[in-house]
Amino acid sequence: MKAHWQGLALGLLGAGGLWGAALPPPAKALLPAIQAAEQRLQGASLQLEAARHDAEPLQMLVDQSRAEGDSWWGAWLLKRRLGQLKVRLDSVEAARAEQAAAHQDLVLLLTGADEEISGALEQSLSQVKDDSMNATWAAWWRQKQAWQQRLAALQPQGALLQAAPGRESSSILREALQIQAQREKALLDALGRRKALSAKDWSAERLRQKLYFKSAPPTGQTP
Repeated sequence: MKAHWQGLALGLLGAGGLWGAALPPPAKALLPAIQAAEQRLQGASLQLEAARHDAEPLQMLVDQSRAEGDSWWGAWLLKRRLGQLKVRLDSVEAARAEQAAAHQDLVLLLTGADEEISGALEQSLSQVKDDSMNATWAAWWRQKQAWQQRLAALQPQGALLQAAPGRESSSILREALQIQAQREKALLDALGRRKALSAKDWSAERLRQKLYFKSAPPTGQTP
């Protein structure tokens, strides 16, 4: 997972010698933290997998002890194994909590970086009237695409909507997603008009946007 994401991001901007230098400074400044967060999430996920694997054999032994009857030996063995299992399950819960924290940190960093590029694109598109920035705008958009794909894998919008507590919170989240979709569409349309993206790329990106925001129905409707 981490290797695929890093390869995608580096391939998008690194192949042309633009990696890092092409990004708006605030987004570029977040790159080390994003990489560290990816590594932390990968490590936490491996730790959780190992903790679960470590607990499974003991869980089977506990189930076996419960099925062996009520002899004093069976009761003693069950109590001993339950104590051992608790220690291992505590390790599982600690690893799960670390994974959740690492996941949340990465989501926040990627969301912030994506926002920085959106703001830079809006400002640059409004200020530069010729095609001198077209290659840079295209590179920024490709990096946005990579980060959005990673965010979609980390936090699907449908799952977000289902997890939102209460009808009011779900409605607010749907409205926020709509606003984001409208902003992204305006940016993409501007890039298309300015010829920063080819007609083929623009069409492909419009389709990607529709899929990316498909879990955000109009406000007032249920997902």
